Parts: sequence; C-alpha cells; structure tokens
Amino acid sequence: MKWINVLELCAEGGSIALQGHENENGTWSFKRLTNESAMADLLSEEDAKGLEFKSESKIVEGLDNAIEMLNVSYPNWANLYPTELYEEFSDRICKYALSQKSCNRDAWEEYLSLTPVPTSVVKTGNLVTRAFKSKTEFKIVTYNLRQGGNDRNVAGNHWRKVIDKFSPDLVLAQETRDPLTYFYDEQNSLGEYPPIWELANSKWGSAILSTQHKLTSISVPEFKGWVVGARIAEFSIGDVTKPLFVFCIHTPSIEYFNTVTAILDCIKSIAGDSDILIGGDFNITTAVRHSTEFRRNYPEGLAIIERLRTEFGLINAWQAVHPNTNLPQTLRHTRNKELPYHVDGIFIPISWLRYLESCEVVSEGWSEMSDHNPIVATFNVQPGRCT
Repeated sequence: MKWINVLELCAEGGSIALQGHENENGTWSFKRLTNESAMADLLSEEDAKGLEFKSESKIVEGLDNAIEMLNVSYPNWANLYPTELYEEFSDRICKYALSQKSCNRDAWEEYLSLTPVPTSVVKTGNLVTRAFKSKTEFKIVTYNLRQGGNDRNVAGNHWRKVIDKFSPDLVLAQETRDPLTYFYDEQNSLGEYPPIWELANSKWGSAILSTQHKLTSISVPEFKGWVVGARIAEFSIGDVTKPLFVFCIHTPSIEYFNTVTAILDCIKSIAGDSDILIGGDFNITTAVRHSTEFRRNYPEGLAIIERLRTEFGLINAWQAVHPNTNLPQTLRHTRNKELPYHVDGIFIPISWLRYLESCEVVSEGWSEMSDHNPIVATFNVQPGRCT
C-alpha cells in the first residue's frame, strides 16, 4: 500500500503531513503524520528522554474526515506554511484553508506563486479566489447517479467523486438529489455559482452545475425534472463569445424514441438557432454503431442522431473522437450487465470539434457507484486555436 503526501505543512520545530492512498474502489483513505524531530535539538538529552517526536494518526476515509481530523488536532493548521499539495485535492484544500480566519495568506500565496496553480485557484491582487479566465481546458461530465446515489457517505459520495476525479467545469447529472445536499459543510461548497436542479419524482431529478459560469434556469415544464435547461450569457470558446443553452436530459421510461423527439421539439422551441449543448441519459443508443457490432441501431434512433446533426448542428463528442469504433458500455442493464448499452452522450456544436481534445467513457472504479458510467469530454478553448 503506497501512501503519498496530499498536504505537507511546515512550522518551527517540525512538520505535519496529511497522507493518502487510493483504494481499489476509487475512494481515498487518509492519515496524519507529525514530525517534531527538530525540537529534539533544542532539548537536553535528559529532557528529551521518553518523548515521542513522531506520531501517526488513525486512518480515516474521505478528505472531509481528513480535514476534520486536522481541525481537531491542529485548529490553526491554515496558519502554517504549505510545502506540498497533491494536485487532485489542491482545489479543495486551498479553498478551505483560505476561508479560515487563521489562514496565513502570505504563506499560501507564496506557495501558489512558486507552483502550478490549482485548477480553480488563481492569484488576484492580495487574494486567492476562484477564477477561470486563464484556463485553456474546459471539461464536461455527464453522469447518471442511479436513484440519487449517496450523499452523507463520504466514501461513496457520487458528486464528490465526480468533482475530485475530473475537476469538471460543467456537470450534467441525472437521478440526483439537490447537489447541495451532497456537500453538507462550508468547505465542501460547489463554488460561487449555484447549480440548477429540479425534482422529477419524489426522490431525485436532473441537475446542471457550472463552476465558472452563472446559469440562468430555463424551464421545460413538459418534462419537469427529467429535462433541466440553463442559459450561459457569455460562453467563450476559442475567439468566439456568445450565449450558450445547456440541456441535461433523462428520458422517462415511456416510448423512448417518441419521448426524445418530443424533448428535442421543446428544446428547439426554447433555444431556436442559438448554440446548444445537450447531454445526459437518453435511454436510446446515442451514436452510430460499427458494422461489426453485435447490437444494431434502430431506424428511429438513427433518425434522431441525424436530426441532432442537421437541425441542431450537434455531434456526439465520443464518436467524433473515436470514429469507426465499437461503442463502449455506458449502462449496465440489470437484466444483462454485459451487453454494451450506449445510452448516455454529450452532443456538442459541430463548430466545437476543432477544440475537442478527448472524450472518454470512464468505467474503472465506477461500477460500484451506479449502473451508468460517466462520460468526460475535454476541450482546449484557448483563443487562436485552429487545429
């Protein structure tokens, strides 16, 4: 079992390290190490006799519990000097440390100025705040949590894992409770822009989260909670800035092809000819299958894919990156978990293809979380990019 330093803090007399390791199921375990050996040099041999200068805490599950463990033992740890941060957790740790009254901002800002800036942290004047204008990478995730997933169970918190694993800029989530209920204390907030969420039934619904843009809710009353819409007033990709309509869809379990067609009719009536992004769980095959595949497309499904291309100007991001490739499994159906159902997708404007760097269906570490796999599309939105 390999432990790595997630956070190391330096103080007079020694250091504090928060170490972690990733478990087989994708969750993380943590422990705290303290090393106060430097104090031994200040003590006589007699005074140092019997004292322990190194210690190791019990193991806790999840970063939330690890931070709480630090708070209990060292309430003012944010006042110490950071010397190491593990990239995957740097956003959350920095944000929490900088929110504390005891934070030594000069020390944290100095560290950030000497190291690669975490995904959502940049220096502005004398503050470190969330901002994204300097980012060239933009990441979209669509994911069906399955019946609300887990919230308070830190080790299996679906939303927390999505944020930790992918550092997404835009999340389209289905079968989710209110995203804010998965982040139940201050340091686990989802940022300055609240997500949009609507209930589809008595337990869960669909949601859109944007970590760098304010969302204006768009009502789709015909499919309340199954389809959630939002408008971004100014969305920049490359050298173009314009409004963007975003729709997260989860097709109800009735006459899938007719229902998807009706959903697209609603979206068209709302967004018109504006740029549109659509993603989610369509409950129909979302891409054209290769001729060698065991499963086949239905004609009605192919007609919907063609409509998305010709009428909406949208293309399946995964298939754009992986042409002439068998479709990977996005859904493990309860009746047969081996069949490669490919019912989830992210449909992007064709004009975005030049910026699309990757799109992957991520399965490893997610099979115990839900019957769906997340899809992650990554773009290089740097101005002037033309390849």
